[in-house]
Amino acid sequence: MVWFSEITARLGRVNRYNLGTLRESPAAEISGALGDLGTLLPLMIALAIHGSIDLPTTLVFTGVFNVVTGAVFGIPLPVQPMKAIAAAAISQKSSLAETTAAGGWVGFAILLLSMTGLIRRLTAAIPVPIVKGIQLGAGLQLIISAGSSLILPLGWLSPLLDNRTWALMSFLALLFVTPSGRNAKKPRPFALLLFIFGTCFSLLSIGMVESGHGVPSLPFLSIWRPKINIPAFMSPASIGMALSQLPLTTLNSIIAVCALGEDLFPRAILPAPVSASPASVLPSSPTPSPSPPSTTSLGISVSLMNLFACFFGCMPVCHGSGGLAAQYRFGARSGASIILLGLFKIALGVLLGNSLIDVLNFFPRGFLGVMVLAAGLELARAGGVGLSDGAPDLYLSEREEEEEGQTPEDDYDDGESGNSDDGNSGTRGLGIIHSTSTDDRAWRAEQTRQGRDHNTTTTTGFRQRIVSEDERNERWTVMLMTAGGILAFKNDAIGFMAGLLCHWAYRLATAGSDSANCGNLEGEDEESAMGMNTSTATPGPGLHRRRRISHSAGPAGRRSYLSGRRRTRSRKTRSQSRTQTRTEESPLLGSD
Repeated sequence: MVWFSEITARLGRVNRYNLGTLRESPAAEISGALGDLGTLLPLMIALAIHGSIDLPTTLVFTGVFNVVTGAVFGIPLPVQPMKAIAAAAISQKSSLAETTAAGGWVGFAILLLSMTGLIRRLTAAIPVPIVKGIQLGAGLQLIISAGSSLILPLGWLSPLLDNRTWALMSFLALLFVTPSGRNAKKPRPFALLLFIFGTCFSLLSIGMVESGHGVPSLPFLSIWRPKINIPAFMSPASIGMALSQLPLTTLNSIIAVCALGEDLFPRAILPAPVSASPASVLPSSPTPSPSPPSTTSLGISVSLMNLFACFFGCMPVCHGSGGLAAQYRFGARSGASIILLGLFKIALGVLLGNSLIDVLNFFPRGFLGVMVLAAGLELARAGGVGLSDGAPDLYLSEREEEEEGQTPEDDYDDGESGNSDDGNSGTRGLGIIHSTSTDDRAWRAEQTRQGRDHNTTTTTGFRQRIVSEDERNERWTVMLMTAGGILAFKNDAIGFMAGLLCHWAYRLATAGSDSANCGNLEGEDEESAMGMNTSTATPGPGLHRRRRISHSAGPAGRRSYLSGRRRTRSRKTRSQSRTQTRTEESPLLGSD
């Protein structure tokens, strides 16, 4: 029962953090909970009007998923519609059985990928610039959709309560209330105020509609009655929608969400133990935020939600990076925000049900557009941060080097650990951060005790490479190629393939250049060794030449680098051994 005690202990820590964050800034948590309405409302309303989903069931089930997600993960992880399935269902006017079956197929496929570990291996194999490109492309897509689909169709003065003027005023208010972006200590509840104004405008719009046939009505009591739905799993339409959604869910709803969670909620380091000195323990320090979810846990969450809800007529849902960025942007910092959102959705679904369609349908599109625009800006900003500084593929562990039987100094210089060609210390030869000063160690200990992670600091057992200008440009090019493919073809899978081809084109070119450099290095070592003086055995200039071997992204690149380094060193060792043997035999031959 050890696993049960560990699970309960984690849940206790997560919910203590949720409760503490809610007590500290309740308005910001409520505001952040409403930050994803710009993505949720348009698709949910359109699907409900076309009869592709059951609105009360969707509200109840997504509310339950919000509560469970917030209590388990402890971060504002959204529950939003599967966009590819929603777009296809709206355009094709798919039935309820076909739409829910598509969600069930995606859930089944994601469950297989998660349980077999394939999604974890896929995440480890995808280079960081491609993941950043997916984030950037998704953010730019949200910005474009906010302007083209929500704001552009409006007039400057009409409709009276939903026009571009109101959208412009709300955007200026957004800039005014969030001057310091995501680094604000106490985000202001802008989304909450916008939701209150939007709801009032929606009710006024319904009241201003002239009486007649098909007049929208105000919400009224309508108790939810759950019904069993039989999905049409064998329908070609459902299979086609599932195939179009699967790459989007894998890349944007799991891999990109995991990467964004690491950026927004870095893995917290526990404070100092109780046995530490009283001066180093801060009793008033807040509980560290929970660790971001892994790709496996996200995959299992997405699969279970859809496999269970598809039999009741619920909308296919997933965790989106855009929703996480939106909720964070508007103030959410813990799972308490989406727990409150879930309880609110459950209450609306159980008590009001389908009577909410008119109110939601009249919610100002200009306000929704501003919320989507802010979410896109936050997601695109996260895509550009940490690309070349603090990226996880730039950290090289000491264990990877020591298991080859080499000291860390061997990584930086082929000769002694003294000064290199350009006058810098030999321990900086490869451009790896390796500071051993007392001040640096004390600073890191202080950051560790306070539970901070600046992404650019070096953790124990790891050192971060300093990226050269050429490699920095390559990483930016791969990221832009990925984002450009997503925007040009409006397909995450095509953008992913474009970025992957660009990445491997650079890797092949680098591999060919490294092979040529290794050959030249071995020839220079032979020549310098032949010219060694037998009395002093002074090495030639080739032995002090610094190697700049570029790293491929991810663990595979580090393994390739280590194996290439081992082959080069073994060739040099054999060459020097043969040369030393010849120089030792030469005096004997001369004396005869």
